[in-house]
Amino acid sequence: MRRRDISTGQVNYTRRTLITYRPHKLKELAKALVVPPEVEEFLRSCYKRDPRYPPIAVFKLLLLFFMSTFHHLTAFYEWACEDTEFLRAVGFNLNYYGMPSYKTIWHFMMVRIGVEKIHELFYVTLKVVKSKVESSLDVCVGRSAIMDATPIEATSRDKEASYNGHYKMRCYLWSRLLCADTGLPLGFEVTTGSVHEGHIGLAIVYRAILNGITIDDLWIDNKYAFSEAIASYWLFGIRTHYRVSASWNFSRGTMWQKIFREYQRMWRGEDFKAYANYDEVLRYVAIHKSLRIVGQHLRSLAVDEWLEAPDTYREGITVRSIIEVDNGMRSE
Repeated sequence: MRRRDISTGQVNYTRRTLITYRPHKLKELAKALVVPPEVEEFLRSCYKRDPRYPPIAVFKLLLLFFMSTFHHLTAFYEWACEDTEFLRAVGFNLNYYGMPSYKTIWHFMMVRIGVEKIHELFYVTLKVVKSKVESSLDVCVGRSAIMDATPIEATSRDKEASYNGHYKMRCYLWSRLLCADTGLPLGFEVTTGSVHEGHIGLAIVYRAILNGITIDDLWIDNKYAFSEAIASYWLFGIRTHYRVSASWNFSRGTMWQKIFREYQRMWRGEDFKAYANYDEVLRYVAIHKSLRIVGQHLRSLAVDEWLEAPDTYREGITVRSIIEVDNGMRSE
């Protein structure tokens, strides 16, 4: 159930729980998940001869990991190896070759398919799944979304992985965009551990929009809430929800005066309006001058909301906390 708090404009979610795919639910999902024919054809074309493991099963395994609550690919792999019923539902023939190794799965995604191609296959498959979910649950997938990043621990011989000081391991970072109402993945990106994932979030959201996903509300961690990103999400028509940092110290009035002065200086610019409204001024400055100062102004509004009604503001970012708990969950 969603309602709008008139005093702050904050979107709050009440009396609801996030739909996520924990281990026992993954078995049901594995049986129902259908890979589109064009994706099957491409997966088979990745091999010059018959592969030992069915490529469709490996692809479904990756998709199910994206949709699961497992924090690490290694944890998901260890769980899957012990659940023969799940592996058979995915499509592996355990009587012959069993389960592919962790390294084989990683090689399949990053090398055999390739980073760019896997996004294309992902969205082709998502369109089919999205249509079925929307018709069966009567929801619009993606309207409410959340961005998060988790580490994928690298193998000891992986030379492309890099050390991440926060997680204290050599790893890759898996950033994913999730539908907060269905748990379906809307986009993802895999980078080396040393890359700052905050700058990846904007690219994931933009790719999702290009592939037909409409996002109204987005819950993000502070690492994704830097000024330029906040302004970009606003230009996309997305309301962002995030924790206010104690280090943020903006004055709403001062920031708006700065933006308006920048706007007036561009009076000779194309499409300049002498009597522009508030949104028109922000949009014009963001596009033609500076995303940063517009983002700082928008963050100052969030600070004001938090100062005026901290309990209401915290309630508005509760969905993020629910998903953070689920991401850390490895088993029922």
